[in-house]
Amino acid sequence: LSSQLIDTNERERVRRRLNEIIRRWTQLEQDLIGEEENMEEMKNLTELYNNINITCEQWLKQTRNLINELINTRNVEIFDQLIPKAKNFLFEYQTSLENLQRLRNRLNRLVQTNRTPEAAQKLNEVDRLLNEMTSHRENLEQRLDLSQKMHFQLNEFNKQYLFYEQWLENIQRTYDTITEQTLTTDEKLQRYHDIQIELDKRKQIINTLIHDYPQIVQLISIPIQQLIGNIERIKTNVTRKQEEYENQNQQQKDYRTRIEFLFEWLKQTHKYEPLSDKRDLDSLQREHARLIEKRQLIDEKSHDIDLLLRNINSSNLPNDTLQRLRQEIEHLKERFAETVIELETRTTFIKKTIKDVDEQQRKHRTYQESLNKLSSLVQHDYQIPGRSIEDALKALDEQMIKFESQNEERERRKRQREREWHLFMDEINLLQDKLNTFKQRKINTQDSIEEQLHFIRMQNQELDQYQDELSQLKQHGQTMCIEDGSSMPLPSEIHLLQSMITFLREQFEQRRQYLLQAERSRDIYLNECKLYEDIFNLTMERLSRSIQIASTNHDTRTCYLKHHHDLEKRSNDLQDKIIEQTIYYEYLLHEIQKQLPLTKRLLHFEQIQAAFVLYEDLRQRLVVIEPELLHLNDEIQNLCKELNVVSLENDIVNVKDNFIRISNDIREKFDSHRSATVIVNDIKRNLANLEDVLSQCSIESRTRYDGDISEMKDQLERMM
Repeated sequence: LSSQLIDTNERERVRRRLNEIIRRWTQLEQDLIGEEENMEEMKNLTELYNNINITCEQWLKQTRNLINELINTRNVEIFDQLIPKAKNFLFEYQTSLENLQRLRNRLNRLVQTNRTPEAAQKLNEVDRLLNEMTSHRENLEQRLDLSQKMHFQLNEFNKQYLFYEQWLENIQRTYDTITEQTLTTDEKLQRYHDIQIELDKRKQIINTLIHDYPQIVQLISIPIQQLIGNIERIKTNVTRKQEEYENQNQQQKDYRTRIEFLFEWLKQTHKYEPLSDKRDLDSLQREHARLIEKRQLIDEKSHDIDLLLRNINSSNLPNDTLQRLRQEIEHLKERFAETVIELETRTTFIKKTIKDVDEQQRKHRTYQESLNKLSSLVQHDYQIPGRSIEDALKALDEQMIKFESQNEERERRKRQREREWHLFMDEINLLQDKLNTFKQRKINTQDSIEEQLHFIRMQNQELDQYQDELSQLKQHGQTMCIEDGSSMPLPSEIHLLQSMITFLREQFEQRRQYLLQAERSRDIYLNECKLYEDIFNLTMERLSRSIQIASTNHDTRTCYLKHHHDLEKRSNDLQDKIIEQTIYYEYLLHEIQKQLPLTKRLLHFEQIQAAFVLYEDLRQRLVVIEPELLHLNDEIQNLCKELNVVSLENDIVNVKDNFIRISNDIREKFDSHRSATVIVNDIKRNLANLEDVLSQCSIESRTRYDGDISEMKDQLERMM
């Protein structure tokens, strides 16, 4: 057609018309290709939607079941299984959300470029699915947060419960071993009293546990009641043991009081009046009657001692206490036996003295009768004036009586001194036997300090009694005289007994001082043990309550949790933004790859340039977001140090790694885009050169070839 045209304007018009037709033809080809691509895209999106819809529906169903399981969970082990499962579900939600977001973006682009009803319907279904998944995710996050709190509180309560169970087992073992230990009744009562105090303190602490775990009040009420029930059971057993040992202690005190009363009665009974003042028969008989009465009282008290011993043997006192009481009863019986021997000796002496006095009085009556007979005979047979014979006989009789009386008195005194001396020596020997028996008694070093001090106190009292008897013997010995009236020297046994008593007293005093020092040391040791035990209990209580105390600080804990949730929300928002930007970048890359073949035909270069301008803007926005993300990372790290949270720090590290990976991908894609930009610039420059060449060729063709279109076409083909 151009070869037939001669007019230049007509040829120009034809050329323009031809270019318009070519442009419209190219546009039609592009529309056809775009429609085919849209149909293919819609087909792919439909398949992708079906796959994602199946996955999301499964996730929604599993999420609803998981929420119900978390609501109905009451056990730490099940929480340990469900909480990681819920976190995995949230991670799967993130993956599904990314896929849905990509699908929505592609559908949105498809709807914007080609407003098909099917794409709009799919977009509405995707939005509905997104809203439903977001709602279920929020419910799952709320239930997961509550479950984590319940899991933490249940875990802490289980630790507390295990600690109190072990503590109750230790208390039970202590309670069981108290009866087996060799302790005094007072020490056992003190141990039981300490256990009662500890049980009351722990009961008060356990009652407050229900306020420290508000999320699991219904779950922990039954275990707390079980702990309180166990404490009450142990308290009941301890109270029963306390009453039993208090009764034993009171019974033991009653027995000791009765034994000490018998010792004191025996000490008061063991006092006699001196026999030197008793010369007449009546006083001797009264003394004999008193001795018989004392013997009867001693027999009665001996019967009481036997009855007391039977009561002690039939009592339920501990074996060591029974042994000590039996030893004291045996000691008391020995004292009574010694007193009975002394009474028998004194009674024998009194009987002999009464017999001698009775014999003397009988002889005196015989002499008096003989004298009376002699006087009557002289009076009837002889009558001497002046009664001189009678007077002489009376004087003679008086002299004879006086002489006989003096002889008898001298003999009586001699016999009395001999009897008193023998009795004096018998009493000395008896006291020596008592001291020898007393000396053979050894203190039981296995007894407690109080019992040893009580034994020494009783021995000192008995030693004081022996000292009083020895003093009386000394005084009595100093009153004894020889015939010429001079005092008799004291026997050497007196000094030996005095030295023995002094030695025993010093020995007991040394032992008493040693026991007092040991008692003070024991008190100091027990006080220190009590102090260390209180410190240990306080430390254990602090250790057992450390997490609990931290959990009860609701203000600080709420502040930290709020800050943690804010940071987590900001991190999730940034991560969502990064994901959206990544999706958008992928879309841009896909569009650029689609537009690259068209750039060879010099079509729509302005779109590529606009895309790169948008890319530069987004890159600047990423540069702005990166410091904010780093600052947020620093804040999260500080909060992790305060809260000791490792999981959030790991999530932030993962986010940072993802961000670095995405940045590297974008940088690589930007390098490829930059290469494409260089190519576009080269093409643009070549096109400009080509236009210049074409213009020059057009001018030259008009001058040189004079409208030879075929040659011009060949020249253009060669140049191309």
